[in-house]
Amino acid sequence: MTTPDSTAKAHALVYQFLELNGYTETAATFVKEANAVANIESYVLKSTPQVPLSQMVQEHELNTVTTQIKNTDLHRAHWEKDLVEGDGSHPTILESTIKDVHEGNILSVAIHTLGSMKMIATGSGDKSVKFVDASTGEVVKTVKNHKAGVLSIDFHPIKPNLMVTTSMDTTSIITDIDTDTIVQTFSDHGKFVVRGIFSPDGLWYASASYDRTLNIYSWNNEHGYQLVKKFGPLVGNVEAICFLPDSLTLVAGVRDDNYLHYISLKDYSDTRYNMNSNGDDWVSFTPMWLSVSPNGKYLLVSTDDSNGRVILFGINSAVQLRNFYGAATDMLSSAPRHCWDSSGRYVYIAGGNDCRIRVIEVKTGKVAYQLAGHTAMIRSLAFDETVGLASTGFDRTVRLWRSEDTTMRFSIRSAQSSDAGLILSFIKALAEYEKLSHEVTATEEDLRKNLFENRYAEVVIGYHKESEESEEANESKVPAGFALFFHNFSTFVGKPGIYLEDLYVHKEYRGLGYGKKLLTHLATVAKERECGRYEWVVLDWNEPSIKFYQSLGAKPQKQWIIQRVDGKALDDLANM
Repeated sequence: MTTPDSTAKAHALVYQFLELNGYTETAATFVKEANAVANIESYVLKSTPQVPLSQMVQEHELNTVTTQIKNTDLHRAHWEKDLVEGDGSHPTILESTIKDVHEGNILSVAIHTLGSMKMIATGSGDKSVKFVDASTGEVVKTVKNHKAGVLSIDFHPIKPNLMVTTSMDTTSIITDIDTDTIVQTFSDHGKFVVRGIFSPDGLWYASASYDRTLNIYSWNNEHGYQLVKKFGPLVGNVEAICFLPDSLTLVAGVRDDNYLHYISLKDYSDTRYNMNSNGDDWVSFTPMWLSVSPNGKYLLVSTDDSNGRVILFGINSAVQLRNFYGAATDMLSSAPRHCWDSSGRYVYIAGGNDCRIRVIEVKTGKVAYQLAGHTAMIRSLAFDETVGLASTGFDRTVRLWRSEDTTMRFSIRSAQSSDAGLILSFIKALAEYEKLSHEVTATEEDLRKNLFENRYAEVVIGYHKESEESEEANESKVPAGFALFFHNFSTFVGKPGIYLEDLYVHKEYRGLGYGKKLLTHLATVAKERECGRYEWVVLDWNEPSIKFYQSLGAKPQKQWIIQRVDGKALDDLANM
C-alpha cells in the first residue's frame, strides 16, 4: 500500500535524479507540479535521500538476479538428489565385431527378444532390417519392406511381435515379425521419416519427419493406429522425439528452434522449454536425439554442437543439470546419438569425429571410459542388461561391448589371528571415512583376544587380484576390504540372525562390486546357518550407502531407535 510518506520519498528520489543528471528546468517544473498535484512542499523534495534512485535500480536488478540464481540452484538441487554415483559396472571390452550384415551403412539399431533369443535388429541404407543372434552373430531373419534406407526401428511394448520402421522413402511400416507380414503402412509425410516410436503403453504412435511435421496416431481397435494430430509446418526439420513414461506427453526437438516442445496428448497443447540457460532465443545448436532416464526423471539431449555437447534436463524443466562433452564433430554431417545404461548411472554418447563411444558417469559428468573400435561414424546405440551395449555405423559393422566381470578378481576368506594388524588398519580407515577416528581405542591385542580367543565376532577379508595373468596368485592379491559380524537372536522368529557391525572397502577398489560381494557372502553365511535376519546400521548422512543398500532389498527400520550405554554409564548401570 502506498502511504503519504512513501509518496513523498518517491518524489524526492525523482527530484534528486533530475538534479544530479542536469535536468534543471525539468526539476524546477517538477517542484511546481508536485506541489499542485500531490501537495508536496519543495523542502520535502529537496531533502537528500540516503540512496540515489539509480543505485536503488541497480540494487533491485542485482536482487532480482540473485533471487533467480537462488531459485535456479534450489530447482537444480531438487533434481540432482536422485542422481546416483557410478559403480564401475559399464562396458569396457569389445566382445565381438559382426561384419557383412548389410551391404550398406547401418543407420539404426535396437535390441529385442525374439522367442528365447536376444536379437540385434539393424536398419540399413540397403533398405533392409536384419535380425542378428546376439550370442552367435548370425543373421537369422531379414525384413525388406521399404524402398529406401531404414532410419529407425522400434518395437511395440505390449505386442513384441510388432516392429515399426521409418525410412527415407517417406513411410513408416508396422511389421509382424512372427509372420513377416505388413500390418500397417503410414504415408502421411512428404520427406524422410527420421524417427517413429510407440508410447510406453502402446496406445500411441508418433513419427518425425524432414517435411517439418510431427504426426501423432492413436490406437483404434478396429482400424489400428489412426492419425489424430499433425503439427507443422514447424520452423525446421523434426530431428528427435520421445515419450515420457506416462505415455501422455511427447517431447520433440526441432532444427532451428531453441525450445523443447512438450506436447500433451490430452489436448495437444505445446509447452515449450528454452534450452538456452540465459533464456534468450539465439539458436546455436539443434537437439538431435532425446531420451528419458530409466527412472523417468531426466531428459537427455544430444546436440549438433561442434564440441559434442549433451545436456541433461529435469523432466518438464529448462534447468540444465549437467552438460557433457564428447569429441569434436562436424556439425553439417554429424549424427550425435546416446543411450542410457539401464542402471541410470551412466550414459553412452557418440557422434564425434574420433568414432569413439564415451561412457559418462551421470552424477559427476566425468568420462569414465572410452570405447574405441569403429572406423567410421557411429550412427546408432542401444543398451540391454543381458547383451550389453550395441553400436552400429558407417563402417557397416555391429559391435557388442560388455563389462569386465571385476568380481572374478575378488576373493574372500575368513580372518585368522595373524590378521589382527590388518583388521585394525581396516577399522581405522573406516573410522576416518566416518569422521570418527577419535573414537578408535582398539588395539591388535584387543582384536586377537576378542575375535580369535573369545570369538565374540567374526571377520572376513576380501582380496583384489591385481592381474588375471599372474602365475603367483598370492603375490598378486591385495587386501581390499573387510566385514565384521556376529550373531544376535530373534525371539519372535526363534532363530539366530547376523548383525553386520562393519563393512569397508578401500577407496581405490570401490565401484568394482566388492562391497556387494562382501554383503552377498554374508547373506550366504546367514542362509547356511539358518538365520532369520541379516541387519546393520548406516549413518544417516551416508546417502550413497543408503541408496546402495536399498537397491539390494534392505529396508530402513525407522520405527526403531538404537539405545547405547557405554563408559561410565555402563559402570553406573552395572552397579545399580
